[in-house]
Amino acid sequence: MIRKHLVFISLLAVAGMACTNQSTPPDAAPASIRPELPPTGSWRFVLQSPGGELPFTVLIEDGDNGRNAVALNDAERLEFDRVAVAEDGTVTLSIDHYESVFRGKLNEKGTRLEGTWTKLVNQDRTATLPFFAVHDDTSRFEVTSAEDPVDLAGRWSVAFTQDGEPSGEAIGEFRQEGKRLTGTFLTKTGDYRFLEGVVDGRQLKLSCFDGGHAFLFLATLDEQNRLRGDFWSSDKWHERWDAERNEAAELPDAYSLTELQDPSNGFRFSFPDLEGNLVNHDSELLAGKVRLITLFGSWCPNCNDEAPLLESLFRQYGDRGFQVLGLAFEATGDTKRDTRAIKRFQKRHKLTYPILLAGTKDKAEAGKKLPDLNHLLAYPTSILIDRKGEVVAIHTGFSGPGTGHHYTQYTEDLRRRIEELL
Repeated sequence: MIRKHLVFISLLAVAGMACTNQSTPPDAAPASIRPELPPTGSWRFVLQSPGGELPFTVLIEDGDNGRNAVALNDAERLEFDRVAVAEDGTVTLSIDHYESVFRGKLNEKGTRLEGTWTKLVNQDRTATLPFFAVHDDTSRFEVTSAEDPVDLAGRWSVAFTQDGEPSGEAIGEFRQEGKRLTGTFLTKTGDYRFLEGVVDGRQLKLSCFDGGHAFLFLATLDEQNRLRGDFWSSDKWHERWDAERNEAAELPDAYSLTELQDPSNGFRFSFPDLEGNLVNHDSELLAGKVRLITLFGSWCPNCNDEAPLLESLFRQYGDRGFQVLGLAFEATGDTKRDTRAIKRFQKRHKLTYPILLAGTKDKAEAGKKLPDLNHLLAYPTSILIDRKGEVVAIHTGFSGPGTGHHYTQYTEDLRRRIEELL
């Protein structure tokens, strides 16, 4: 009887071994779970800036090769270049030519994404901020006041200060529908692009994220009807600002801010193209043509607004002897890295006009490479030159699509100037 029990137990053991051999060994790794992309729909992204929550909306949609993402700021839809997920579950959303990247992980339900945003600033620094994003949330700022919103629509004279010292002037132009507020700030060097937010009682709350910029404006309308508040940009920059209504506010003429040191010398330069070949002001590329030379950087949001306009002008007038040429002043000083950034910029905007690598973005250093100018005040700066090689006009800064009729007026004026020279 004992022998029969032993035989039976031995058969069970063999059967167990056979079953074990047909299944995963006890010490084998469990089957991997496929990393998930963020669900489609609206996401409320929040950068945790030094000034508080900096919110904006990202719309994630199905694309041909996975997911597409678009940042929404007022009327602008800014496309991300990539939405990807790694084997460890890290989700990446990137705008490549800015080297602006969100990296984070989804919670188990796939409804919340948390991580870090980074953006290249220069060869020595990368901006970094924590962020979180919530799925299916279309709000921007939280409205906490039970009071009706004050009316902030209109034109405002704005003064910025930093550490108690004047740091700049601007014109604020706001549009308001109920509690929703949109608009921008115009300065002599450019605009703050598409801002969107709310009027919360007597408080103004505006933000923008466009890959290059991460802006947060907060202010309160005081009893004297002046707006007083704070402006934060990215991970460090902070200014105070003060504004009063002024429908007659004006900025300096953008054609009066940059001049030639000696007009008889014209505008001279010599820089390599993206293949390393030197191109100068006397090159065959430019000979006998009306030309527009833009001093810009691929890292510069206002320059990204200007590029599509210049491309459209080049395509419209190129066969009549009009040439656009970009002189790029880039972020790092590393030729290979800066060249890659320019090529991404070209690809994003489908540019066909040539670009030269002129140097780094430090304005003082860039100015030394352009000694015919009295200074380099802003990116972009555009130089319009006639067929004889004589400088006709120099325009400092750029008022982009976010400025509405200012952008329309500039584009119409520029077209008129080009047509007169052709």
